[in-house]
Amino acid sequence: LRLTKSTYDEFQKKITYTSLPRTFQEAVTVKGSLGLRYMWIDSLCIIQDCKIDWEEQCTDMGRIRKDSFVTLAGPTASGSHSGFLNARQVSPQATLQTSDAESPSDVILSCSGFTEGPGELMPEPNSVLTKRAWVSQVLCNRLK
Repeated sequence: LRLTKSTYDEFQKKITYTSLPRTFQEAVTVKGSLGLRYMWIDSLCIIQDCKIDWEEQCTDMGRIRKDSFVTLAGPTASGSHSGFLNARQVSPQATLQTSDAESPSDVILSCSGFTEGPGELMPEPNSVLTKRAWVSQVLCNRLK
C-alpha cells in the first residue's frame, strides 16, 4: 500500500485499518497501546511517485523523527505483509519513561532484532535494519 498521485484523493478521505498490510496494522496496534495519536509511515505520508514531494518531505524527515516519541522498526518483518508481532526469542529490553508529568510511567520495549552493545542497543549484523539507510538516522538516543 503506497500513497501515489492516483491514490492521494482517496487516502485523504480515509485509509481503513483492514486495507493496511499486516505490518502497518500491527504498528497501528502498538501506537494505540502506547496511547499515541499520530503515526508516520513513509509510504503513506510521502507521495511515492512525486519527486517534488519526496524532496520536500526528505528535508523535514530529520525533524519528524527527532521529535518523535518512539520509532517502531520491524527487523524480523520481511516486508509490509509479514508483520512483526510474532513469537520470538527473548530479546534485549529497553525501558522508556513517558514524559507525562501527571501520570509518569515506564514502557518496556522488547527489542527483537537488536543486540546489546556497550551501553546501547544495535541492530543485529544481518538484520534487515542494517540494510536500510534511514535506520542510522533514526536510532533513538532515548533507547541508549
